[in-house]
Amino acid sequence: IASEAFTSFASTLKTLELDSNRLTHIPSGIFSGMRSLESLILSNNNLASIPDFLKIPVQNSLSDVFLDNNKINSSQNSLSRLTSLEKLTLYGNQLITIPSFSNAQGNLKELYLQQNKITSIVEADFDKLSLKKLHLGDNSITSLMPLLSLNRSLETLYFSGNNLASFSAEKMLEFLTKMSKVSVLDVSSTGLSSFPDASSLK
Repeated sequence: IASEAFTSFASTLKTLELDSNRLTHIPSGIFSGMRSLESLILSNNNLASIPDFLKIPVQNSLSDVFLDNNKINSSQNSLSRLTSLEKLTLYGNQLITIPSFSNAQGNLKELYLQQNKITSIVEADFDKLSLKKLHLGDNSITSLMPLLSLNRSLETLYFSGNNLASFSAEKMLEFLTKMSKVSVLDVSSTGLSSFPDASSLK
């Protein structure tokens, strides 16, 4: 794709769908002038990295970015430019760490990272976010505790298919106690050997 491919109508483009192709790279210049773009769909391609958004206008409207089912293996990104970002899908890639986010991502509400190769998470991965829905299923993560930094916002957590075999009932109770806003919790197929009595939790 040429950097100037959408120049003639960049300022009025609201949705750009380039999914289910064989794209391996998105030139940063393609986003120049796209101040009205709201939805970018790049699912089911062969991208190895998160697109570079450095040339998108500072005042942009991009809220939904779909990068699922690619070959993304690098967490490096310029997502901080997307101050209106609300939904990001990165599932079905080859990530081993959580992409870094800045304070600019305070509007991000839904993050989909299932079916990657993530082995560990830390609280700093999420401490600048106010997520309501997080999907981390089918990775190799061994603890829920780093997600406590989301205790003021998270409502839905999908964590199935990870490895919680050594995650104790006491730790689970602590997690559930502190994550009081969570109304949907999926920890199926995680190897749990026990589960606490959470009947006292409100």
